[in-house]
Amino acid sequence: MAGVLLKSLVSYIHYFITGKFHFTDQIFFYIVFPFLGIVLTTVIVILFFKGQDRKGIPAILYEIAQNSSHVSPIKMYSQIIQSAVTIGLGGSAGLESPIAVTGAAIGSNFAKTYKLDYRNRTLLLAAGATAGIAAAFNAPIAGVMFAFEILLTGVVFTDFIPLVVAAVCGSLLSKMILNEDVLFHFTARNEFNYGNLPFI
Repeated sequence: MAGVLLKSLVSYIHYFITGKFHFTDQIFFYIVFPFLGIVLTTVIVILFFKGQDRKGIPAILYEIAQNSSHVSPIKMYSQIIQSAVTIGLGGSAGLESPIAVTGAAIGSNFAKTYKLDYRNRTLLLAAGATAGIAAAFNAPIAGVMFAFEILLTGVVFTDFIPLVVAAVCGSLLSKMILNEDVLFHFTARNEFNYGNLPFI
């Protein structure tokens, strides 16, 4: 859901600016709005998150290595807000890092709720990041590979199953809610029926 929320917020902010306002000069789209996005994001970080919000994949790696995979609950929404403002206003940033951090925070805090040990907490952290990437980019295999290459160091076969389940769930949820069109069109003989998912 976090991936769907982030993509929707970015889309709505971008649509609001490009669809509601009509400027004769393109300087607003290339200079003013991205600068405004950076300023707004900085103000949000200073006022609401006390200026101590680590960003990016190194923040997840730090939490795994130094904080026993305990991620602050603030990261479950802080990255979504900041990235939606920055990217929606035309900033040159991507969705991968914020959705990975958000998904990892959700997974870590879910594990914290059930008092899981370090290994399972790290696995849920990786599963959250996997689901987020799969939902944001509709790329479940890329989400699984990201978790294996970046987040998990000691990989065993049993770690593969929850990551695949998280990736498929994230991708399917995003596809069902956003109903996005595909990039490359082809004709399928049989249309995919979501009602058959319980029987797979």
